[in-house]
Amino acid sequence: MRFDWFRQLTPPGRRAFWAAFAGFGLAGFDLLSFTFVLVAVRDEFGLSAARAGWLATVSLLASAAGGVIGGALADSLGRTRVMLIAVIVYAVATFLCGLSQSFEQLLLCRLVLGLGFGAEWTTSSLPGG
Repeated sequence: MRFDWFRQLTPPGRRAFWAAFAGFGLAGFDLLSFTFVLVAVRDEFGLSAARAGWLATVSLLASAAGGVIGGALADSLGRTRVMLIAVIVYAVATFLCGLSQSFEQLLLCRLVLGLGFGAEWTTSSLPGG
């Protein structure tokens, strides 16, 4: 059957699946919604195209570092714990982006968002339990 793999998961495995699913869904939502609002953000903060580009790029660069950090922490603290912490960091940083009142605040929030997403991506993609 097509979804036998899901039926074979233990209850903790199913919870981990849905947590990872929510994390990836939030990442997709962030990427799409941020591209839609970037022009308005640029205009509101009076940013140059280069500074607006940094807002779009910093989270992608930070996600690489977050992946390395998340993988290392998963080895010492456990994958599930790190994945849940990463989803929380990512979600809180996403929320704080909406409260940012300057380029610097938004850049910092996007950086933390990228770290959280990179850690979540790595820990939810690792094989095994």
